[in-house]
Amino acid sequence: MKIAVSYSKITEESAKDGDFSEVGWEDEDGREVDNVEEAVEFLQSEGVMEPSCSCPRVGVWYDTEGQMDMYTGETTIRSYHLKGFTPEQELKIYKKLFPQYASECKTRILDKI
Repeated sequence: MKIAVSYSKITEESAKDGDFSEVGWEDEDGREVDNVEEAVEFLQSEGVMEPSCSCPRVGVWYDTEGQMDMYTGETTIRSYHLKGFTPEQELKIYKKLFPQYASECKTRILDKI
């Protein structure tokens, strides 16, 4: 099981266009984790703030709050993508990170990928 990291950068100019100035992978191979608890600890330590979807489902990723470079004004958001987890493990991770969302909607994590 791994957690891959992508990034999105926003500049003043790209924000005016409603787009990112740059997107890519910071760690496409991903960091190896042994279990759900380790994945949750890692995601919390990285500062994830929100899931990509307000209802659990397969393929949800987790975003950090944007970090602004004080010299350039460029903002970087990091996104964490689960790789090699079972649907049940993804659901456990989601519920541990965001119980307020998980309890408010029907679980769709077992939907087809």
